[in-house]
Amino acid sequence: MFIFRFESPSLVPGSNPNAPKNAQGKVPVVYRVDLKDPASFFAAQDFPMRHKDVVYVANAPAAELQKFLSIIGSVVAPVAAVKAVSN
Repeated sequence: MFIFRFESPSLVPGSNPNAPKNAQGKVPVVYRVDLKDPASFFAAQDFPMRHKDVVYVANAPAAELQKFLSIIGSVVAPVAAVKAVSN
C-alpha cells in the first residue's frame, strides 16, 4: 500500500532542497506500507490520514510501484514546470 501526500520540507529529513514544491511550498512524499509485515500492519493503524491523501493498494510491489509513481509524476510534473516558468 502506498500513501501519497504533500509534506512540509522540514518534515522530510534529507530531502532535496531543489525538489518540486506545490503552491503551498510542500514537497511530494510517498509512504510505503508492507501489509505482509505484522509490525507495518499495526503501525498503519496509527497512521493519521489527511484530507487530499492518495491511497494506492498494489498487487505486485515492483510493477505497481512504477505504475503508481507514473501516475503521481503526471500530477507533480506540471506543478514543477509552472514553478520553473514563474521563476
